[in-house]
Amino acid sequence: MSRGRKKTDSLLKLRTLVWYWGVRYITGLRDGKLDMKFTPIDTSEPKRVYADRIRIFEDIKKSGCSITRGNHRKRNFDLLEIVNATEGLEGSSDFYNTGLWDFLNEKDSTIESTTLHMATMIGELELYKLPMRGPSAANANELRMLSELTNLTEERIWEIQTYEIQTINREPYDNVLNSLCKFDDYLELLNKLDFYLLTKYLNNLSFFIAFYRYAMLTSNFHALISAADKIDEYLFILFIQKAWDRENITKKLAHEIHFKVFKGTNQKDLKTMPHLQKFNFFENESTLAINKFMNLIN
Repeated sequence: MSRGRKKTDSLLKLRTLVWYWGVRYITGLRDGKLDMKFTPIDTSEPKRVYADRIRIFEDIKKSGCSITRGNHRKRNFDLLEIVNATEGLEGSSDFYNTGLWDFLNEKDSTIESTTLHMATMIGELELYKLPMRGPSAANANELRMLSELTNLTEERIWEIQTYEIQTINREPYDNVLNSLCKFDDYLELLNKLDFYLLTKYLNNLSFFIAFYRYAMLTSNFHALISAADKIDEYLFILFIQKAWDRENITKKLAHEIHFKVFKGTNQKDLKTMPHLQKFNFFENESTLAINKFMNLIN
């Protein structure tokens, strides 16, 4: 058995690196000065010397390892919260802790877990305040269970039922998804990093992914394709080079999210579809979704 440090999940590593480069960009500081800025002062010790500082940010940049909450072997303070309390960096801990990361790494999604995730995102994004259409009858026990698992009321959980998959074409799903979230709201991220806005964007994307998985699990073709196209549209924001992301980490993150969502394509199916053999990013998401759907129902 191999020894050494446990390998960091690629998605979580990219999360850490987006956080790192974002902090570095907003502060305008390099690793050493970031160490000095975000290490709490110990009044019982002599004046801090730069050469003797705790080396934090260089290690984060090199390893991309997840940031612990005060129980690190080299430090006993909550780095995420200290950074988050700094002017201009508010919302950075929300970005780091958003539910998208765990949800994407969920090995076996179920109808219950995807419904619960949609409920959580509806609460985070306050989508329950938007006008809803076509509600279906809700199961009282289901509402009670979901309400107990979240901080949402049963009335707000009921709003999820408006997304129930019942119709025979994709237009209703396109209308719902388009009315919930506006792509243009996030174009500001191309020029300026706002951790609050970035978190909201990821929560929107997370809702679409949950909707996609729910459609897969309930074998609804039209909702599946609608959700796949919406995921495609939103990943474009991560893919584009941004002024604050000189290392283009968000492009790598977009590829990783794309892989996590659409990785189930059957290789045998690819051989029978020549246009997929030279697959380009942000193309053929619908075809990938169709392949997953057919594998599920066959």
